[in-house]
Amino acid sequence: PPPPRPPPTAPPASPPPRPPPRPPPYSAEQILTALLRREAAAAARDWAAADALSEALARGGVEIDEQARTWRSEDGRSGVMPPGPASSGEGGGEAEGVSEQALVLAPADESRALLVPLGAGDPPAYGPAHLERIFARFHVESVEEVGGGYARVLFADGGMASTALSQFHYSPSGDTIKGIATARKFREGRGAAKAARAAAEQAWEAQVAAASAVDMGGGWVAQWSGAHGCFYYSNVALGLTQWEPPDGVASGAVPAAQAPLVGYSDDEDDEEEEAEAAAKEVEAKETPRSAAAAASDAAEAKPAKRARRTAGEEGEGGAAAAEAAEAQAAGAEAQAQAAGAEAAEASEDKAGAEKRYKAMKVAELRSECERLRPGAQRGKA
Repeated sequence: PPPPRPPPTAPPASPPPRPPPRPPPYSAEQILTALLRREAAAAARDWAAADALSEALARGGVEIDEQARTWRSEDGRSGVMPPGPASSGEGGGEAEGVSEQALVLAPADESRALLVPLGAGDPPAYGPAHLERIFARFHVESVEEVGGGYARVLFADGGMASTALSQFHYSPSGDTIKGIATARKFREGRGAAKAARAAAEQAWEAQVAAASAVDMGGGWVAQWSGAHGCFYYSNVALGLTQWEPPDGVASGAVPAAQAPLVGYSDDEDDEEEEAEAAAKEVEAKETPRSAAAAASDAAEAKPAKRARRTAGEEGEGGAAAAEAAEAQAAGAEAQAQAAGAEAAEASEDKAGAEKRYKAMKVAELRSECERLRPGAQRGKA
């Protein structure tokens, strides 16, 4: 009897697709520059630009923690965000305008005074007179505007002030009045905010100093300008100093001032060649008479560029690669010329057919005119 047939084997599984190449890690100077541009865009309420920079940083492996005001890179580097606008803690940034004199009270008035925000707008939606009516049931003695969008309300005693602070109060428009606090709370919040900002500025300056004076290659060094709040670039050997990042340095160029941060990929050369070839093909279709030249250029572009790149990468073996590429380009050029000749011939045939068609239509129209006109006018048709 014949031997038993072997069990069917499953076809080998195809390997999983390769993930797209990751962009190279950004330098510290690139990250800090992008963070500064992101903060500037957010301050100008250009949310699209700020989000684009956040996404570009994320593609480069940089995560931003908005709550902690820090950033972290995949390679283990970390740092702080640029210092934001000044804030006094209690009352927010608007309380920066509250005068120091308004926060320093006599011991007898310390417990019976509250700082209450005024209505938004200029002039404010509600002012001291409205606050006096709102807090009238708590025995208000005086209401005084103290700047920064706040007013100081002085009550008859500390018990009334504590009772007013523990309850909700509503503006004339029906909104809850938020941000009411004692002068002590304001002083403590302002002091904590100043200390936090000083620490953030100190950490940012240390971070910038670490990113400065680093050799970028080619003799270029990035330096921090405190007066302008950005990096500039100098090259002692060349005697150059400039704001724009240098081209062709080993560490890569800093992103342009208005462009999002992008990483470089080895596939960019191939994409550029394919785009040029596609553009030339479209031009050849739109202009039949230059079809041969356009097809020749499209055929030559890719082998020639690859030959130049191979010659630069392989060193001594570049000459042989260049000769092979030139031979390939010559063959492609011959094919392109033949295709161009065929295209030109087809174009001429098409033009001749169009002329014959037009002549036929003219003859038909003249015949129709002869048929419709009276006999006496046929000679003038």
